[in-house]
Amino acid sequence: MRSPSANGTSDVVATGVSCATAGNCTAIGNYTDAGGHHQVFLTDEVAGTWPTDRIQAIPGVAILNTGGGASSTTVSCPSAGSCAVGGTYTTIRPPPSRSSPRSAAAPGPTRGS
Repeated sequence: MRSPSANGTSDVVATGVSCATAGNCTAIGNYTDAGGHHQVFLTDEVAGTWPTDRIQAIPGVAILNTGGGASSTTVSCPSAGSCAVGGTYTTIRPPPSRSSPRSAAAPGPTRGS
């Protein structure tokens, strides 16, 4: 499968599938976008046919996922085209790690004569 934006995405992994009826299923999963953020996707099987060339981002999640840590965990489809997806997203990015701590020394007071 190709990811929602084929430029620079990677790590496309399906995490769940639910079928309302035989041949009508929805699969969900996660991918890493070109900016290194974890996003979520879905794709639908219709009348026994899965698309072979695309998946779509789950609408609205990328805007909420300002921290870049979205993950889809569960999907349930009681009827074809009517699904609920569960998962998480983050709103705060962790601070960048530093290879070594940095410190700065402030100059001491000067004494007049």
